Amino acid sequence: MLIHTIKSTFKAKYAWATLLGLLVGLRLLALAVSPLPPGGDEAQYWHWSTLPAWGYFSKPPLIAWLISLTNWSISDSAFSVRFSAPILHGIGAIFLFLTARKLWPQNQMVGLWAAALYLLMPAISLSSFLLTTDALLLPLAAIALYGFFRMLDQPDSLVWPLWLGVALGLGLLAKYAVLFLGAGLALLALVDPAFRRVIGWRNGALILLIPGLMILPNLVWNWDHSFATLSHTAANIDLAQVSTQFSVASSAQELGNFWLSQFGVFGPLTFGLLLFAFGWALTKPRQSPEFRLMVLGLIPLLIISVQAFSSRAHGNWAVIAFVPASLLLARFATRDWRQTLLLASLGLHSILALGLLVVMSKPDHFTDGPLGAVLQPLTGWGQTVSQIMAKYTDDGTGQPYAAIVTDTRLFHYSITWGLRHRTNVELKMWPRYAEPHSHRELMEPLLPGDQRKLLIIVSRPRFAPRVLADFRRIQSLGTVHIPLGAGRTRQFELFEAQGYAPQTRDSAYEQHWQYLDDPPS
Repeated sequence: MLIHTIKSTFKAKYAWATLLGLLVGLRLLALAVSPLPPGGDEAQYWHWSTLPAWGYFSKPPLIAWLISLTNWSISDSAFSVRFSAPILHGIGAIFLFLTARKLWPQNQMVGLWAAALYLLMPAISLSSFLLTTDALLLPLAAIALYGFFRMLDQPDSLVWPLWLGVALGLGLLAKYAVLFLGAGLALLALVDPAFRRVIGWRNGALILLIPGLMILPNLVWNWDHSFATLSHTAANIDLAQVSTQFSVASSAQELGNFWLSQFGVFGPLTFGLLLFAFGWALTKPRQSPEFRLMVLGLIPLLIISVQAFSSRAHGNWAVIAFVPASLLLARFATRDWRQTLLLASLGLHSILALGLLVVMSKPDHFTDGPLGAVLQPLTGWGQTVSQIMAKYTDDGTGQPYAAIVTDTRLFHYSITWGLRHRTNVELKMWPRYAEPHSHRELMEPLLPGDQRKLLIIVSRPRFAPRVLADFRRIQSLGTVHIPLGAGRTRQFELFEAQGYAPQTRDSAYEQHWQYLDDPPS
């Protein structure tokens, strides 16, 4: 019996290590050979990394610090920007495996299933190729979970509350959504007497104090910059819509769309199985790991469900739920028909992961097909920057324009990446709103009264009248079409403009230009 147990454990560890190493290695290889530049969001994070600070317009600073480190240690390239993503997710899988081994030592296969569920999750397969704040948040959540369960096992040790506090603090520096995990822990403290006894005043103080001290410099930065990050987060939530545009029908549709999107985030079969696992865990004792994982996984989904019904929600806003959910589902689906469905699901996810490897490695082979529309935001930027620079270098008098002004954030940061080696090119953002809506607007605003000759790029031609109304003198320089394959093009208009005198962004302004946002049929 002992020999059989040792052999089973060895096989589980061996399979897990092989899966982890192979996936991370292949994903790194795909990133190394991929010709795709950073997307608009990634280019934005890269730009932040060149400006060391305790905060940035829409996110806490950890992602910028990480890119700064990888660019310094590897190279100034798209590969170095994305390098940490697959490695971080590999670390997340390691800690899920270790947590499962600690919770269920009698069944080492649970750790294998949890690691496989996490690494092959559709959202993680995509996140491994695009550096986003979720690539930091989710591994940190896995590290925090490990510390949480070790603290329950060793309540007298100071190591684990310190561990949990630091993991939550780093999570706050990565993305404020780690507070969903904090909300789950708070609910457990209310409903789980055994957890309350373990946490006590000492451990509770450490778990609260350490993250508070770690996030404090970011809060000071927000104070100094009109609470830019916090205001942006509140604007994303958009609860003002509850009172002004609330409709039961549209709210129900938003809620339904959010829950349907979770089948894409976690996987169609696995999310269906997870719903059964939630019900199964609800019948377990409150001090059981299954019940605790159910609470930690369900709380983010319920919070974002309220958000979706009240206003709107993107499918990835509750993605932190699937860190504890991977452990819960791995425990639930260890036998019978559940394991069969789990294996089938992992097979489908493996095919998707392999497909993403191929697409990322050789995107040019797919631009003329249906995937071309998906790849469009990442292609054609070399030619786009070349066309812009051809105009920028000559304003008609043989001199370059004073600055390039763009009208949308993603377009702006995509060309910022393309122009990163041209330090003499000044870039500005045209402000759509009264308050800044990007880090460039916040830190390097286009100032009223600027009389210089500017090159204006309008990436949404329909909105050109609104953009140009803020300048006293304008001259069209033509429309540019960048071929992107299969008849798709990137279209933008170029204008020469002087005399920046922005209209007042008030309700009259919004009403005047409403027809551009919501054109009549």
